[in-house]
Amino acid sequence: VAAMMAPDPDSQATNQMKRILIVEDEVLIALDTQETLKDAGFEVVGPADRIDRALALAESEPINGAILDVNLGKEQIWPVADALSARGIRFILLTGMASDCKVPDAHRNAPLVSKPILPERLLAALRTALKDAP
Repeated sequence: VAAMMAPDPDSQATNQMKRILIVEDEVLIALDTQETLKDAGFEVVGPADRIDRALALAESEPINGAILDVNLGKEQIWPVADALSARGIRFILLTGMASDCKVPDAHRNAPLVSKPILPERLLAALRTALKDAP
């Protein structure tokens, strides 16, 4: 029955049907991010906590955008960012070490959000990344 309900007419309606991939290896941050997105009307894909899982989702799932933690344990997110870019999917980057974050030239224009993540800042960065996206 809930699936048959009409879309919510408030500002969340613009986010409905936008599927966002979350790649984050810290469980609490992933859950908080997931809740923030759901509360804003987005549909969440993931979260993925490893590069291999994130790549599988980034290459196969119908998604409109992504939130990528730069460091997943000892691995960095760049293969996933490359896969998303190849599909024309925009993303934002999360990092706990903004001053030390070395973003490759290919992804330098992606919004960078520092941890701890404020929900308003996260949503503003995501909306900026998705603005004018196909």
